[in-house]
Amino acid sequence: MDNGGKKKIVTVWGKGQDYSVLGEILAGSYQVLSLTDRKEVCEILSGQSAEIAAVVADIGILSENGFEIVKKIREDMRFVAIPLAAVSPDPGYPLMKDAVKEGISEYFVPPFEEISINLRLNNAIRSKDSATMKQS
Repeated sequence: MDNGGKKKIVTVWGKGQDYSVLGEILAGSYQVLSLTDRKEVCEILSGQSAEIAAVVADIGILSENGFEIVKKIREDMRFVAIPLAAVSPDPGYPLMKDAVKEGISEYFVPPFEEISINLRLNNAIRSKDSATMKQS
């Protein structure tokens, strides 16, 4: 593993969304695998689920088709330990409550602050790791 010991996360941004600041923050602490299509997420998770520490995706992508991708990921036992974080450009985005109900572990809105993002994502990863160990 030539990633400096960094955990691997998957990011998926919607078209027209500029999350470059968040992307730079994540790249400083994680090995980031950037995807452009929500369909790729399940493919990557299927092949690399043991290596993926978290998925961070635009709320627009996660909410497509009634949160179909979130439900699919949450129903697959191989992915149960992988936190899902939603990103919205708008703090008052109406679907954020629905996202949490569907299984989102964390959500981020601008302004993106490095300390806060890293702390919250690490806590989500540790929380899911702990829950998985207790189920074993």
